[in-house]
Amino acid sequence: MHPNLAYQSGLGDINISDDLISLKSNNKIVLHRGHIFRFLDTFILTSGSFNGRGYAEPRETNGLGFTTKGIFKLINSSSDNCTIKYITNHFVLEYFNANVNFLGNSQTNFDGLSIHFVGFEI
Repeated sequence: MHPNLAYQSGLGDINISDDLISLKSNNKIVLHRGHIFRFLDTFILTSGSFNGRGYAEPRETNGLGFTTKGIFKLINSSSDNCTIKYITNHFVLEYFNANVNFLGNSQTNFDGLSIHFVGFEI
């Protein structure tokens, strides 16, 4: 047997003034806040938090990243090789190291690597 499930149309439990404008969380809403700072299309600094349903206190997050976007732009501008130009125009590699701080000074660390394929047309 399934519990009595009902679909909430529209915004559901979201209150526009409290949840989206004032950025207040409650026992029905998990609020995520974050900032991403990019420097020279190469270095990435992130900072944020989340709190609300299921979290007694806000959890802080932060991270550092590196992307090849800036370096590839520099290589692309100084190269006449069509293979290098193709690679630097269509591929981006990113590495991230992120931390989530929990209660009692415990911390979880995540590492990630992503490959982006960009600028392709069909």
